[in-house]
Order: sequence, then C-alpha cells, then structure tokens
Amino acid sequence: MSIKMIDNDIALYERRGTTWDSAIGEYTSRTYVSSFSGNVSRRYYGGTDTRSGKARQTGFVDKEHVDWSVRHYIPFLAAVRPERLLKELTSITPQSAAMCRIDDQRQVIGDSPCVVFRAKSVEFWVDLDKSFAVRRIVTHPNGLRIDVGYKKTHDSVWIPSTWHGVSLRRGKPQQRFSGKVTEFVLIPSMNASALDFQFPEQTIVTDRTAGIEVYVAGPGNSKKIIKRD
Repeated sequence: MSIKMIDNDIALYERRGTTWDSAIGEYTSRTYVSSFSGNVSRRYYGGTDTRSGKARQTGFVDKEHVDWSVRHYIPFLAAVRPERLLKELTSITPQSAAMCRIDDQRQVIGDSPCVVFRAKSVEFWVDLDKSFAVRRIVTHPNGLRIDVGYKKTHDSVWIPSTWHGVSLRRGKPQQRFSGKVTEFVLIPSMNASALDFQFPEQTIVTDRTAGIEVYVAGPGNSKKIIKRD
C-alpha cells in the first residue's frame, strides 16, 4: 500500500492485494489506485475475473474525492489533517465546533493518557503524551474503531506507524483490518501533476464530471466513447 499526500486535498493512494468483490461474492487479487488533484478524483480497479480468467479493468472519474473516508486513509488524515477528517465523518467544520464536546473523564491507551473528543457520532481519543496525536477513532453505532500507533521522525514529528481496526455492526465486530507503514518520506516540494495517473489501455471508464460518459481508455490518453448522457 502506498499513500502520497500534498496539502489537505491532493493525494494518490495505491493498494495491491486481496479485496472483497461483491459482484462475484468472493475475495480476488486486485490493484486499486485512486488520485485526487484538488478538482478531479480518479479511481482504478484492476484484476482478473476468477470465473472467466479474463482481465477486468474499470475506472471512475468524479468531481469530489470519494476516498477520504476509506479506512486506510483515516490514520493519516487524523495525524496531519484532523479538521478534514472531522468534516468528512461528521460534516462539522471548525466554525461549528460548538457542536463538539470533551469528556470530563480521561481514558488510557497503553501507558498514555487520552482526552476523548466527541463530535456527533464520532469519538477521537487524543494522546496527551504524543503532541495530541489521535490514537483512536470510533464511529457509532455502525461504523469503525481504529487504534493508531505512532513513531517519532528524526525531526520530532509523530506519524502513524501501525493501525488496527474493526468494522462494527450494532456494536459487534464484523471485519478486522490492519496496516503498517514501511516507509515515510517528507518531500519539501512536489508538483501536483506528479500524483496524477492515466488509466491503462482497455479500462472501461465512467466519467461523471459533466453528465455521464463511458469510454474505453486507449493509448496516449485517447478514448473510445461507448455511451454519453
């Protein structure tokens, strides 16, 4: 898994591995890539149909970033852009912070004291010993619980190192997931175009930025229109 971020909007997320395919009701090996330039979101799903053995490549283009709430994004947003995560999960902005409250009783994760910050149906457990890093995110009643571990960089910045989460339904665990950071690089300056990507040839793309356009991606960013509404 690879995540690259610029500012609070521009990002590239790439994951290769086994994911659940609802179309066939089983886990398949797939490649998933998404990017957001600040204006346009692109998502790509690549893999092989386990029934036919044929390659399946689909893509989507949208105006809004649809991935901020993806569970592997959440630890990074909590660390570097907590106000953005708050807005995505609760629609609360800093201007409406009066809708939030802090519990009087402190909690503990490991040996670290935490203050619990509540916003609508979401809890943020903030670690007082790690520069107020968000150690736990919980959404109620059906949602997620994610515990985030941190490590300190050479310039004394706390960044996510591991996370363990579980999806909840009526308060009961449904699916568990985890992640680990193997490399973290802070690049002082990067052009947003470096995080863009082109759909591989033969990808069937649905573009919803202006109406609906369906096309097959070709060489050199060309496309063959299938449908346009």
